[in-house]
Amino acid sequence: MSVDHGRETGTGDCRTPTGISVAVGAVLVVAATLLAAALFPPAELPGRLLVVAVAVGGYAAVVPDLRALAVTTVLAAATFIGFLVNQFGDLTGVSGGVWAYTAVIAFAGVLGAGYRHMRSSVPPPGATPDPTPTVLPRSAAESVVAPPDGTHGLGRAA
Repeated sequence: MSVDHGRETGTGDCRTPTGISVAVGAVLVVAATLLAAALFPPAELPGRLLVVAVAVGGYAAVVPDLRALAVTTVLAAATFIGFLVNQFGDLTGVSGGVWAYTAVIAFAGVLGAGYRHMRSSVPPPGATPDPTPTVLPRSAAESVVAPPDGTHGLGRAA
């Protein structure tokens, strides 16, 4: 464990540890599962899926740690299949098509991570853009692409 000496200047490492991000994601997934179970009846799988997918997508848009996002996405898929599709935590699907719903949860995670990446690459408002780079003129010798004299066709491709 190290001491953050850059606290006064704001240059210290202020990332959240992966374990804390995973714990927050697990709490979010459990809360989304309970909310989905309260809002929609057991036969309404698309509605339950929507609640869980929105929770995972929102989590992905906020948390920059991709490892925590992967763990949270797998946990969300497992709780969806185990507790929202099946009633007692059984991870076997009623049919093979039930596992296809987990692709929507994964896609929501990818969309949220993409949104976070795009949002972080935009400069903050009021920031001055970088000046346009200048192109240096090339000399005449640099702009000619030709084999050196004396090769007489050696080394050509067949």
